[in-house]
Amino acid sequence: MDGGCIALLGPNGAGKTTLVKHLNGLLTPTTGRVVVDGRDTRETRVSTLAADVGLVFQNPDDQLFHSRVADEVRFGPENIGAGDVDARVDRALSRVGLDGMGGADTYELGRAARKRVALASVLAMEPRVVVLDEPTAGQDAAGVERVGRVVETLAADGHLVVVVTHDVAFATDHADRVLVLSGGELLADGSPRTVFTDEAVTAESGVQAPVPTRVGAALGFDGVVNVDDLLARLR
Repeated sequence: MDGGCIALLGPNGAGKTTLVKHLNGLLTPTTGRVVVDGRDTRETRVSTLAADVGLVFQNPDDQLFHSRVADEVRFGPENIGAGDVDARVDRALSRVGLDGMGGADTYELGRAARKRVALASVLAMEPRVVVLDEPTAGQDAAGVERVGRVVETLAADGHLVVVVTHDVAFATDHADRVLVLSGGELLADGSPRTVFTDEAVTAESGVQAPVPTRVGAALGFDGVVNVDDLLARLR
């Protein structure tokens, strides 16, 4: 599996979350096969898949169950028999901006912070594939920037990051590849520039193009996908 970031977009009900739950065996196909790194998910234990594919849920309260932050983050690496659990916990909390918060009560944190605890609990397992379901939802600008840095660092370190999102700006900034689902079918697969500037794709899927793309189109500019593109065309 090569490193990088894939963004998975589409309207509610398109099948995005259902698809990614097949990657670590939380769901298995009723027809066909899902193969992850050569292993058929129907024939592989969820605990085995989870060591390689970590999924961060959209709702952190569906994932968190320890009242102490450090206990939550250490559960995964302890469960897979990692030998450097304390170091993994410290690294994961630092990555998500929760340094020194190991002793905090998970349930007294705000929702945005709980989402980052859930992310840290997956990062501590150091899986090769990290799946993030709506990671920017409920985050302020600083939180979105923090998540973006985590995605960039993981990709640079050779991990594959799959981001389920409605946030086209985040996908434009961080994804190497964009997949658009509609009605359970793959509608588009390409770079952010290719996908978000294709009016047929955005019209059929209901995925709204990034703001710079829409502004550029109103000004008669083709191929604009970010602010830098727009400024270059305006000069």
